[in-house]
Amino acid sequence: MSKTRFTSPAGTAQYPWLQPGRPDTAFDAEGKYKVQLKISPENAGSLKEILENVKSESFGAKDKVMMPMDQDPETGEIVFKFQSKYEPKYFDAQGNPIPRDQVP
Repeated sequence: MSKTRFTSPAGTAQYPWLQPGRPDTAFDAEGKYKVQLKISPENAGSLKEILENVKSESFGAKDKVMMPMDQDPETGEIVFKFQSKYEPKYFDAQGNPIPRDQVP
């Protein structure tokens, strides 16, 4: 699987589970940090392109690959689903790192 680093476009977080040191352990004993990110279709293009490139590199021409995104039927926004077993790094709106003990 490809490891691609990126910064997502600004969006609205849905169902975040990102508290430092407290991953979601409901379905995995090790736990996962996760969030759904709603982004307008105009701003989601670059992230969709990255995902399509990773899909083609990893799976070739297979069509039945589950992609971590859906479209909200009410608003038309694209909803991306992110999860990781690693604790995320935290940044403020200007891109400055937030120390782990100061995360709200």
